[in-house]
Amino acid sequence: METLAAVDWLTDLYNRRHFETLARGELARSQRYLRPLSVLIIDVDHFKAVNDRFGHATGDRVLKAVATACQIGRRDADVVARFGGDEFAVVLPETTDAAAAQFAERLRQQVSKSLISVNGESLPITISIGIAGASAATSGIEALLGDADQALYQAKTAGRNRVVVRRPPVAANLREAAE
Repeated sequence: METLAAVDWLTDLYNRRHFETLARGELARSQRYLRPLSVLIIDVDHFKAVNDRFGHATGDRVLKAVATACQIGRRDADVVARFGGDEFAVVLPETTDAAAAQFAERLRQQVSKSLISVNGESLPITISIGIAGASAATSGIEALLGDADQALYQAKTAGRNRVVVRRPPVAANLREAAE
């Protein structure tokens, strides 16, 4: 029962509620020990158009392909979840903004190489990714996720299929505080 309450039925990733619980713990640890922590918000580009054109079964295949790509490149300590609809989230403990951007770019490229065949037609998949790094001043996981969501919005408005890192406007990243 516990697993059913924590895992998304379609992708076998954590669900949003369980993700946020784990992410809160990682943020607290990061701030306590002044260690870097990054969060990614991932959105499947033009997902509504996929569902509208090819149907929800194909949309489910796309979501599973993205979930698989997220799982392949992650470390044991990383937390991956289906955040809702066509959004995914990843917490990367002990990871600077720069390292998170490298991880995200590898993930973006891996997803773009995934092709789903529908009625003999190859359906390309792309994702946009927003990244935010925790700082000593990060007021909670909701604020950190909000920063990553703003970076995601920038990636979408800049043309999609890209990675954008949001830098904290005032406080230094935990990476800088630890140096």
